Amino acid sequence: MALPYPRMASIVTALTLWMVTYTLAQANALRDHPSPYLALHGDDPVAWRPWSEQILEQAQASGKPIFLSSGYFSCHWCHVMQRESFNSPTIARLLNQHFIPVKIDRELNPALDEYLMAFVRKNFGAAGWPLNVFLTPEGYPLTGLSYAPSERFEAILNKIVAGWKEDADNLAYNARLHALSQVLSRPRSAPALTAEALKARFIQQALQLANELQGGIGEGSRFPMAPQYLALVPLAGDDNVAFNDWLRLTLESTAGLGMRDHLNGGFFRYTTDPDQRTPHFEKMLYNQALQARLYLAAARQFDAPDYREVAYHTLDFALNGMAHGSGGFSAAISAIDARHREGAAYLWTQQELASRLTPQERAYAVKRWSLAGPPAFEEGWLPLPGAAADPEWEATTTRKLAEAARGNPHPHDTKRIAAWNGLLLSALSDALDTLQENDPRHPVYRDAAKRLAAFLMEEMWQAGRLHRALTERGPAGAGELGDYVFVAQGLADWRRHAAPDGAKLDRRIDQLIAHAWRHHYGKGGWRPGAQAALPGMKGKPLIEAAPLPSPSATLIELTLQRGSDEQRKLAREAMERARASTLKDPFWHPDYTRILLQTPDNP
Repeated sequence: MALPYPRMASIVTALTLWMVTYTLAQANALRDHPSPYLALHGDDPVAWRPWSEQILEQAQASGKPIFLSSGYFSCHWCHVMQRESFNSPTIARLLNQHFIPVKIDRELNPALDEYLMAFVRKNFGAAGWPLNVFLTPEGYPLTGLSYAPSERFEAILNKIVAGWKEDADNLAYNARLHALSQVLSRPRSAPALTAEALKARFIQQALQLANELQGGIGEGSRFPMAPQYLALVPLAGDDNVAFNDWLRLTLESTAGLGMRDHLNGGFFRYTTDPDQRTPHFEKMLYNQALQARLYLAAARQFDAPDYREVAYHTLDFALNGMAHGSGGFSAAISAIDARHREGAAYLWTQQELASRLTPQERAYAVKRWSLAGPPAFEEGWLPLPGAAADPEWEATTTRKLAEAARGNPHPHDTKRIAAWNGLLLSALSDALDTLQENDPRHPVYRDAAKRLAAFLMEEMWQAGRLHRALTERGPAGAGELGDYVFVAQGLADWRRHAAPDGAKLDRRIDQLIAHAWRHHYGKGGWRPGAQAALPGMKGKPLIEAAPLPSPSATLIELTLQRGSDEQRKLAREAMERARASTLKDPFWHPDYTRILLQTPDNP
């Protein structure tokens, strides 16, 4: 008679363990996550998990597909979809019951995000953030979408749930077959092309895509496209008037219209219109670094001091507006303010102008910054250059408006990303190349660069590895190829100005280069992350530039300059793998094109 009691106890214990496991599985695991973006989703009713190697194991054990949503802190539509969909009990119930819901910060998992972004872009024509992709339990993409209103998103979820119930095996087979077909595609052979012919093709492709009336590329949204322009600027000359005129128009419209914050400094991530009067108001650290480098290069090429001032103004903003108190620079400033108003700190009403300025200053500001007529935004006017500056009023009026904007700041994503800080170090080093030592900016930039170099070498680098980012709660993510490469490039650029620390810098640069080759390149090609997160993520013959420079091309170029004999051999081999794609589409591979133009016969 005593036997049933232990048996009953074991049943109760098993049931208790099952209930605990079920409760944990349904819990949102993002609260207090080191990523500020993921922590924002910590109170969603969706049972989010962060990405880990165990996700595929859980999915395969349960037989459920994975719903992977990628976004970032400063993304406006990511916040909108959170409010509309991920806080909806109905949608949360669908996701929790039928999927393994995973949230990633694209800035901490760039290789995984780019793989899924490429899948959606190739199969559906366009993609953006938030990026939402459905994967088989084995990790092969099924379908994906960007932002969708809650009703449409709910309908999509129900359709996928029904389809998976009816024909899971066939859906999984087709997804695996599609991924395999991408891996098995073979690179084309490289046609012969001289340096002059490659240069001509590069310029021709740019002009075919160019908007010759408004500047930039295409007829829609305007993105900075710094890698392309950085490679095109040195090709400008008197022999191609149409190309020169378009390039100058692009530089002037990008700096002179709504892509740039004229009062507070810095560049917005992009504009939604070709007129460049409607910015998407987020500010990214990498944009500030790359735009500063671009305008410094353009100032040299065109002997245009105004371009140099644009670069300095941009760097001043980064130093004053994005510096982190514990070292390094924050990743981004959100597009929305604390009250969920897009661009509110940068927009003005007449009432706000009257409360901040004297009547004379207000009259000047209205003319100077085109603050009249119907406002283009719900929150007011965006200051855009109108009348010429008047020295009597410019400094005081601009200072008052900028101070008012700083009093109503947009939230910062305070994680410090290794790669982006490396890019800023390169920009500061380029600026120091152009400044006289008696210029007041010279010691400011030099001190900032010195501190940033020390931060990258001592804080970002731990136990022979780079962190992807540092957050308020500690390290987040492992360094990827771009982190090693852009930190190495930043330190190499700073090396020109840091002779006393030369030996120390050389050692760290060599370590970074060696690590990048050892862990991110092999017989299968380039691996942006040290390991493939999903089974379809195989090696690539080259990594494209967008919106950052190509990390693989940057590593090749840096290695050819200062690598060992063995590393230079690898660099030449990697360059040969990329040659065919580069020669066919130089505009879309600008960093590789630049290398071929510098050393066309024997890179």
